[in-house]
Amino acid sequence: MKDWEKLVAGPKEGLTKLSCKLADSPHRIKYKNNETAVFGENVTIFCNLTTPADVVQITWQKIQGSSRQNIGTYSNIYGEKILPPYRDRLHCEVIEPNSSFITIREVTFEDEACYKCLFNAFPQGSHSGQICLNIIAVSEIKTELQSNFDSEDFLSFIYSAVGKPVPQISLFPSKVLVNPPEEYLAQNPNGTVTITKMYNVSLETVRSLSLQHLIVHMDHPLRNEEKIVPLSVKQEYGEFTHETGNPNRWLPRVGVAVFVGLLCHLSAYRLIWFFAAVRLCRAAQVVTQDEEELLNTPASLRCSLQNSEEVLIVTWQKIKAESPENMVTFSKNHGVVVQPAYKDKINITQLELKNSTITFWNTTLEDEGCYKCLFNTFGSGKISGKACLTLSVQPTVFLHYKFFEDHVNITCSANARPAPVISWKVSGSGIENSTEILSHPNGTTSVTSVLQVKDPKSQVGKEVICQVLHLGTMTSVRQTLDKGFWFSVPLLLSIVSLVILLVLISILLYWKRRRNQDRGELSVERRKETEGGQLLKLLV
Repeated sequence: MKDWEKLVAGPKEGLTKLSCKLADSPHRIKYKNNETAVFGENVTIFCNLTTPADVVQITWQKIQGSSRQNIGTYSNIYGEKILPPYRDRLHCEVIEPNSSFITIREVTFEDEACYKCLFNAFPQGSHSGQICLNIIAVSEIKTELQSNFDSEDFLSFIYSAVGKPVPQISLFPSKVLVNPPEEYLAQNPNGTVTITKMYNVSLETVRSLSLQHLIVHMDHPLRNEEKIVPLSVKQEYGEFTHETGNPNRWLPRVGVAVFVGLLCHLSAYRLIWFFAAVRLCRAAQVVTQDEEELLNTPASLRCSLQNSEEVLIVTWQKIKAESPENMVTFSKNHGVVVQPAYKDKINITQLELKNSTITFWNTTLEDEGCYKCLFNTFGSGKISGKACLTLSVQPTVFLHYKFFEDHVNITCSANARPAPVISWKVSGSGIENSTEILSHPNGTTSVTSVLQVKDPKSQVGKEVICQVLHLGTMTSVRQTLDKGFWFSVPLLLSIVSLVILLVLISILLYWKRRRNQDRGELSVERRKETEGGQLLKLLV
């Protein structure tokens, strides 16, 4: 198995050897908290019991998460005991009982764990130390070069490597780059990460600088690597040649002189039709279909490559005014890589290289727009297609009416996305129509249409139909106008005035009656007082 395949593949068992040695120190347990090992090489970890004691037994345990497993023990009485399933993988050599060393040979990613040493001593009891082993690895740089038919002014380089931690790849000199490189990261099952970088190199800049080669640099804690990429640029015909050292070398040569001579015999109009036909043939290679879905529901966009080119990577981009934005990529070696801005929002749900489908789990207003699917093919560069997503909201319709003294208002309102269209079916004359349109932050639009009927009595008992057209579907809402009640303003004022007059008259009559009663009572009292005075005079 190649080094690249070993790094990407899952963990495999390695051979481990245990040996034990003695050491003394003022501290009780001496050990390193962390140890780093290189994939495929040997590593030694140790624990040192520095306090003089009678060690009865030494035990080593492998700890992964919450799992704790004994892998081997040693005592002066019983010797070593390697426990299954490590019996054929471990060996312990004891020199003195106060210090223990473990040597792991040809480490694999399965050996990445924490290891605990337990010293059971008399009379101190049990003492332990724990060392965590970290495995690092890196592959060589893998190089691919693609021609780009979308533009004859630049070429696309693809460099990738597998490592733990992630290696860093850069291209020099950076001034030859058309735009910043595209970087993709893919997490492998064994903990390594595959990094892929795509560079677009300007041929014009290469010629102007008279560059003979480019330098690809990889930086990793395990090693730094530089690879020279030789270039050959012929100025007179714009011919470009690139050759790599691997068997899959790419060596395009363009017969520019012959091509230019051919174009000289073509008229301007024939040239226009010629290039248009080339673009149409290329566009026809990718079959797409625009989709229309309801807002806040799942939606999928599909692209299908119809030719026989070998596809290396499929990339989906969102088309924006400033520049396309990478969303998600898929390749057989790297799997699916979703960019952070689109995590938990989308994913590739058809894991094929010539037929690709992305699915939006729950569409929002930001998802509406057009998207580009890029098929990066070997030898032909990028072949792209465009699919657009339109989001809609079904209409909600309300119909009601209200009578006034001299007219009736019939109102029909509909809220939807995109904006609905309202029409009426109503009989009669003297009808005026007004429409109001209001946009909402949630992307929907409300359309309100009001009919004003001058003769309200003529509409009583008749049916009114409001028709709402939305995305080719007509919705009809019917309403029959019931008998209303009308009041004459002058009559109403007369009635109110009469009531007020009656109330005033009643108050006046009551007041006069009350005053007469008070006068009568006063006269009776005065008469009684007079008669009493006369009677008193007679008695005297």
